[in-house]
Amino acid sequence: MKKILALIMAVLMITALFAGCTAEPVEEVIEEIPEEIIEEEPVVPADPFYDKVTEGGRSIAVMIDNDADYKGPQAGLENAFMIYEVYVEGGNTRMMALFKDTFFGEDAPANGKIGPVRSSRHYFLDFALENDAIYAHCGWSPRAQSEISSRGVNNINGLYESAPFFRDSTYNNTWHNLYTDFARLDKAADSHGYRRDTSVTYNYLKNYTVPEEGNPATKVSIPYSQCNISYTFNEETGLYDRVRRGSAHTMQSGKSISVMNIIVLEMQNVNLNDGEGKGRQDLYDTGKGAGKYITGGKAIDITWEKTDRSAKAKYTVNGEEIELNPGLTFVQIVPSTLGVTVE
Repeated sequence: MKKILALIMAVLMITALFAGCTAEPVEEVIEEIPEEIIEEEPVVPADPFYDKVTEGGRSIAVMIDNDADYKGPQAGLENAFMIYEVYVEGGNTRMMALFKDTFFGEDAPANGKIGPVRSSRHYFLDFALENDAIYAHCGWSPRAQSEISSRGVNNINGLYESAPFFRDSTYNNTWHNLYTDFARLDKAADSHGYRRDTSVTYNYLKNYTVPEEGNPATKVSIPYSQCNISYTFNEETGLYDRVRRGSAHTMQSGKSISVMNIIVLEMQNVNLNDGEGKGRQDLYDTGKGAGKYITGGKAIDITWEKTDRSAKAKYTVNGEEIELNPGLTFVQIVPSTLGVTVE
């Protein structure tokens, strides 16, 4: 715009100098400036992700298999808008992915396959409740079973409901072969009479913005004991390409997972004595703790705060809540001793 104004001023000055030797009115000279020179700068449209995540009703959270003994690809994570990954027993991690109907639309029956679906652990209920999500799983640990009832979690359980789930043994013919899709879950939620509206909101920006603050972050390594995770920043896309156990994290659809936002939260997990001796975990996810927000090639130190287990976590920098770039967010929950590195 400065160049355009300078050009206009130059034309006016030249016109003034020669005004005495020409009969051509000043107004006519100005009108001869090409229209494209004085056009307004284009307005960048809002990213469609923002509308998809801020509109619509309650999300549906699905427990996703990530055990070391499951070798096949997962399905559906590419359609989630937020995914939590947390330690479970045996050094494995499990994921809980959040989905909204706005990310599927008419394609839900064809492209909505999600899974493999696994059982519940009680601390995942905290993340489902803070997002006001309907919770889909197959089975549960003893404490999760008790808390789903006592905390009034709206759930869809494949242990008792066959209609929302199906088996696919393409990659595995054991318990790692249970799947669902968004259309089935949507129908099941309605059949239960679950509330579908929500007051939960998310601090997403309308358009991608590279943070001014923070340290360079081109590679992030998260060495979970049974599932090494890393992210590499792709300057062409502005996203982080996710690597799982040494290979690109690729879905059954053939699409590899790329992430807009990585949120690393330090929360201590400890062995839980639930009477079954299986090494299940408990998680200290209330109070305050340290973390990092990683996006756009930058890593920013943050503080997380969660006043009670069902409350929505706040992620802040100097007391101000962060705003997320529009795109898939991976929340990586780690013990402080894990040795996460950011290069």
